[in-house]
Amino acid sequence: MEDKSKPELVDTFYTATTGDEFLERYLVGHDHLYGHMKEFSIKRELDKLLGAGTWNKVKILEVGAAGGIWTKYFLEKKASVTCVDILEAAVEANKKMNPRAIHMVGDAVTIQLPDRFDLIFMKDILEHVIDDEGLLKNMEKHLNYDGFIFVNTQNSFSLNYLIQGGYHRLVKKNKKWFGWDPTHVRFYNYFSLRKLLQKCELKPNGWHGDYFFPYRLITERFGGKRAEKKFLHLMEMLHLYNKFPLSITGWGIGVIASKRNKSKTSLDVLFV
Repeated sequence: MEDKSKPELVDTFYTATTGDEFLERYLVGHDHLYGHMKEFSIKRELDKLLGAGTWNKVKILEVGAAGGIWTKYFLEKKASVTCVDILEAAVEANKKMNPRAIHMVGDAVTIQLPDRFDLIFMKDILEHVIDDEGLLKNMEKHLNYDGFIFVNTQNSFSLNYLIQGGYHRLVKKNKKWFGWDPTHVRFYNYFSLRKLLQKCELKPNGWHGDYFFPYRLITERFGGKRAEKKFLHLMEMLHLYNKFPLSITGWGIGVIASKRNKSKTSLDVLFV
């Protein structure tokens, strides 16, 4: 069976050299049911966390903002948004779509910003970063006293990992397979992610998952997007994605964490 994921993903936006090229590839690459349903569950979790009437008081740092789908959402909610990405083409693309945000090229592992933030948003970022501990420790320093860090990443404790990961490791003999994206450097799960958060002085407050039935194994080869149907995301549609054990067994695993040590300093701004 041919593995089509690697060339498709590489050609999507990582090799783009201009903002226009990056944005075009990025938007096409995110226009599928899998991505839309992940967005659905994340938005519900964020709305529960922040409340409908408080977005305009929230200062957000979006790490690895790429083409700006989430930047656009946060701005529509009237939040203040600062975007950081290590790729210049990504920053250029995001500027085109979201000129009202603050944009900067930088490595989130080492970047030093003058502000503290109420929400630090990292969707599908941690699995790309070699120094994941350094990244989270740096972000913890940029978090307000009562702020939250949102992390979403790939889960090795999932049905898709068991089936697709097993195929790649046992049949394809690819022990370095870390999901659909060839730039991933590791998998996580509930236990490893919780341990990492604790090392970085962060306390998990809630977990959620997504993509519980691995239908894309079939649809990517026999029908593509036309075969993707919402009923294949039944757990998300029934709002069970944040209920144990589904909260920790999806292909995507998300956690909302806060500072473990909430001793207020003169630099901290209260989250309201």
